[in-house]
Amino acid sequence: MPTFAHGIVKFFNEDKGFGFIVPDDSYPINGDVFLQERVIPTSLPLPEAGSRIEFAYKKGEKGWEATAVTDVGDIDEDFLAKVNGSGKKNRRRDVMAEFGPVSATVKSFRGDFGFFENPEGPDDPDIFVHKEVLTRHDLSGLQRGDRALITYIKTKKSDGSDGLRVVEIESVPSEESTQAPKSATKRTAAKTKAKKEPAPKSATRKTAAKTKKAASKANGAAVAAG
Repeated sequence: MPTFAHGIVKFFNEDKGFGFIVPDDSYPINGDVFLQERVIPTSLPLPEAGSRIEFAYKKGEKGWEATAVTDVGDIDEDFLAKVNGSGKKNRRRDVMAEFGPVSATVKSFRGDFGFFENPEGPDDPDIFVHKEVLTRHDLSGLQRGDRALITYIKTKKSDGSDGLRVVEIESVPSEESTQAPKSATKRTAAKTKAKKEPAPKSATRKTAAKTKKAASKANGAAVAAG
């Protein structure tokens, strides 16, 4: 059975898809807990510094790590005041808009994250995608230049800037074959062959005989008339 705990997100890098959690004192965890985006369900918002969080955890080879996230709560202002040395408020990021599905091209991918070119145009910001989204949809083999159908959201980052992030992805339907069906091709070939093949010899001989007979009658009529 997984072991659950509560804590506060110390920081979370949205572009790189990871961060750290400071667990509450009531849990037997020594040190921060490593948090990766892949363990956060897409139904939950990405956390930011100060977010209250509920998570399952385990002791890994490199230390404590979160294995699942079950809730991302509001910002703990007291925690931020201690960390930042000020009482500046940092509101929870909300989804501002959702787009798609639209066809987009992979611009780059390295490690656990990458970017799609914005289908709106080159002057618009690229769209962030985490490897977990690709893995969840069996598209982890996507490379630079590949196309996919993506659904992405626009969010407000903690620094006030807008961010775009892929939440759903699927492969682009393969193009329909432009070749004619085999049956139609065979019929066309048969017609072409029939046009090129000479008439049967028997038919040619009958035609020649009729022509010769007609010529003979014409000659006989001419002699009688003379």
